[in-house]
Amino acid sequence: MEYLINNSEAGTLFVGSEMAQMVEDLKPQIAKVRQFIGLEKSLPGMMSEADWIAKYKPGEPNTEVGEEDPFIICYTSGTTGLPRGALYTHGRIREDILCHSIEVPIGIEDRGISLMPLFHIGGIEVNQYLLYNAATNVIMKTFDPKALLAAIEKEKITNIVLVPTHLALMLD
Repeated sequence: MEYLINNSEAGTLFVGSEMAQMVEDLKPQIAKVRQFIGLEKSLPGMMSEADWIAKYKPGEPNTEVGEEDPFIICYTSGTTGLPRGALYTHGRIREDILCHSIEVPIGIEDRGISLMPLFHIGGIEVNQYLLYNAATNVIMKTFDPKALLAAIEKEKITNIVLVPTHLALMLD
């Protein structure tokens, strides 16, 4: 995590409670990070997400975003060395979402589940695809076959992206 944070030159970290102690221990090694925002609840030594949001005026920011402007950095697995950051532009993500929307059209009446990790391009694109098409997005923090099947029924899910391992565990 230290390498990824420093390599990306992140200035702000959004931290879930399960990562709070690790981030606290890393603070001396990640000096370029200026803001630590605690998600879901207030965390020691961090501003809460609600307080951070309250600092800014409501509404859309007056910002222009171009096709070649950075959208996100996704890191490779690092199987042959240190992970490498793959920069995705706004144009690239938009094209991926539009292609997916043509292949699998959905709309405001649809309901999807995001269960792929949101640090992986698969999870990012599924999440963005649902948001772009104004579909409901249920985010599952972890994969559990029984919990997923229950959520599909309870939430009346119409759209889901699975990898073969997920499907095999669900069928078992």
